[in-house]
Amino acid sequence: TVATAFIGHPFWNAAPAAWFGQFANFWKNISMAGGMVVLAMAGPGRYALRP
Repeated sequence: TVATAFIGHPFWNAAPAAWFGQFANFWKNISMAGGMVVLAMAGPGRYALRP
C-alpha cells in the first residue's frame, strides 16, 4: 500500500483539477498501511474471530 501510494497517486505531479483526489487517495493508502502496522504490533485483542 505504501508503494501504491507513491506510484499510483503522485499528487505532487497532478494537474490542479485532479490534485485533491490524488492527495486524498495518497493519504488513504498511507493511513491503511499505518493501521496494518498497529494491528501487527498490538494483535487483534478481544475482537479476534478465534480464541
